[in-house]
Amino acid sequence: MKRENQIKVAVKCAFCGKLDLKDISLFDFSGTRKLYKRCSCGNLLFIIRTWNHKRYDIKINCLACGNSHYYTRNYKDFWTVPANIIKCPNKDIEIAFIGAKDSIYKCIDYYEERLSRISDESFGEYFSNSYVMYETFNRIQDIADKNRLYCHCGCSDFNINLLKDKIRLLCRRCGSIGIINAGNNQDLNLLKTKDYIIIGEENVEIIK
Repeated sequence: MKRENQIKVAVKCAFCGKLDLKDISLFDFSGTRKLYKRCSCGNLLFIIRTWNHKRYDIKINCLACGNSHYYTRNYKDFWTVPANIIKCPNKDIEIAFIGAKDSIYKCIDYYEERLSRISDESFGEYFSNSYVMYETFNRIQDIADKNRLYCHCGCSDFNINLLKDKIRLLCRRCGSIGIINAGNNQDLNLLKTKDYIIIGEENVEIIK
């Protein structure tokens, strides 16, 4: 298959943080105008919509800021540019790469090293307690992997935002918000005793 008919899309999952690579080909759009791709954790990574292959609208759920962003590429840019580097417009951080396999792997190697360095230098100063924040995030992921993180409306698809001393969960269906405190060891120890996270109707979390 020609390179311009098959590309790779690399996106960092907005929920679990994993870098996920997906193969995309022209055949994927046979009989449909929309293509949905999910992370191995189940979270929606991106949606691509084509308009008679003249234009491609890309919706990406952003790890950097927790929002969804929209990007547009024409046929030539989408299929033949070696590497499309897509940034979060709010944080100016690379969140996705689209293009040829070899070029995408080179981008990943370069930007992963740079982002790791930025994380070590900046995120440690940003969070009240970096260790508590990372462990809290991991605990939330563990609960989600067991299908025990969901909203009162039944949805289990969330935007996640890491703030200075808390984690904000936003239901993608109804907009309810849950706040998980992550500022100190007491917050972390409390979360470790809980097996479920349920976002309630009044924009508060119910943990049990």
